[in-house]
Amino acid sequence: MNWQQQNYNCLLAEIDGLKASLRKKLPDQMHGDIDAKVIPELHPAHRLGTSAVEVAQRAIDTHVRASVIGSAIENNELADCAGQTPVMLNNLCELFGLSQFERQLLVLCVAMELDAEVPALCMELSQQPGPSMALALMCFEGHCSAMAEDAPLAYFRLIELKQDNHSFVRRRMAISDWALFYLTGAPIVDPLLSTVVHPIEPFAPTLPTQVRNAELLSESRQCVGDGGTVVQLISATHDDQRQVAALFANSEGREIFELSLYQVSFRAGEQRTLLRRIARELIARQCLILIDCRRLTADGESKTDIHVLRNWLDCLIRELPYAFVLCATDQIELPRTKIHYQRLAPIPADEQILLWQHCLKENNTEELQSTVAELTAQYKLTAAQVRSISRSATIAHSASRADESDPPGLGEELRRHTREQSRQDLRGLAQVISPQHLGWNDLVLPEKEKGMLQSIVSQARQRKQVYQQWGFAKQVPYGLGICALFAGGSGTGKTMAARIVASLLKLDLYHVDISSVVDKYIGETEKRLDKLFQAAENSGAVLLFDEADALF
Repeated sequence: MNWQQQNYNCLLAEIDGLKASLRKKLPDQMHGDIDAKVIPELHPAHRLGTSAVEVAQRAIDTHVRASVIGSAIENNELADCAGQTPVMLNNLCELFGLSQFERQLLVLCVAMELDAEVPALCMELSQQPGPSMALALMCFEGHCSAMAEDAPLAYFRLIELKQDNHSFVRRRMAISDWALFYLTGAPIVDPLLSTVVHPIEPFAPTLPTQVRNAELLSESRQCVGDGGTVVQLISATHDDQRQVAALFANSEGREIFELSLYQVSFRAGEQRTLLRRIARELIARQCLILIDCRRLTADGESKTDIHVLRNWLDCLIRELPYAFVLCATDQIELPRTKIHYQRLAPIPADEQILLWQHCLKENNTEELQSTVAELTAQYKLTAAQVRSISRSATIAHSASRADESDPPGLGEELRRHTREQSRQDLRGLAQVISPQHLGWNDLVLPEKEKGMLQSIVSQARQRKQVYQQWGFAKQVPYGLGICALFAGGSGTGKTMAARIVASLLKLDLYHVDISSVVDKYIGETEKRLDKLFQAAENSGAVLLFDEADALF
């Protein structure tokens, strides 16, 4: 038998023991009559059949890859089932620290769902066709505080109290859907969380820098310990953060999910519910959550909303600090939680080439390798962008070969899709001018000035060899960009010269309007310039500041 069926049989044995305890509380003359008072129409499925086992298996395959739970069951299932002890019930009680009385409440509520005899027993004992605290106190040793709001059963919504007109001890108790699936061996992700929390898996190929960043993350978490300090990953790209977190989780044999603060409501009730559901999944699965905190550093958010989010995040982390990893492009601060900041090392050019080769392995010709080397030198692309560009360019190339007599090569498609992908960060900051068929013959200049322009193009084309292969970048760690000042009267060809340089390099030219950059408020101009230069650095762009003397 598979482990779900074994666990289920053990759970039924536990329910049989519970029913024996309930029968002992019945008057002696009722012991022989209880079977005639069963209400089979309420619960037609007395035992879990084959079809239900298949449903349970599909639930596991669809909703979660419960590696921690599965390994625990594989290691203990024979011993536990031999002693008629349900493994999932043991796990739940141990992970949530439930007492013997709380365990009995769980079994009583799950028995109501799985055994058709239990409603009749409940009716005979408490005059209610379902379990209640009054019935539990009559049959077991315990206290009604087991169902208090801050107790595990109610706080984590393992058992629900129905809001009827009865007093507290006579309110009907019911097992939650989440706990029912868990106890029967088919753990699911809470439906409320499935829309805001998503599993993360590492992408192939795994690059050495990403592996090293994941190892540093492990070292950082070991250094901070479990003293309420959480680690924040800082890098320019969110894809690198997700990859590093996924590699770290894999190294520890744990699942990892991602939660974005953009998906958190500002309503206090919804925030409280989400906090408890997340804590329940973390405890039950022993998993990790990567929290995307970019919303806390984004422009345009109100200070009140940011304050609410920071306090909610602070409350979430303080319950289980070791279960979280934060990520953002800049450092964040929380009211009461200490944060250890770890900056991720960027992926070097040689590893980017490996990524390109992996994505283009079916079309990896010598000519294409030259194009990839050119793109790597000119653009700073994320791993996700490289995968997207490779896929889109390959599809477009295949379609053009079928429709056109003289289609562009795959290298040209790669350049075109790379330019389109890189434009996203610069939209709204500058006017985009695509490379055109322009050459030196289109520019009328003396040979001296034209030679200076040609040296700019040559320097841009050869910078990878000089800076990386020859190692000059280590000697000059900053200021590796190329800057030229074109001076002259109107109509002498300054803009045309910039367009020719960009076209020969097969790069977009971004014409910056000074009026869109300069702001009357102190510091705003500098912020816009910083955003512009950062976007241009990642986009491999040629920037043209017209009338630059007004700005610089």
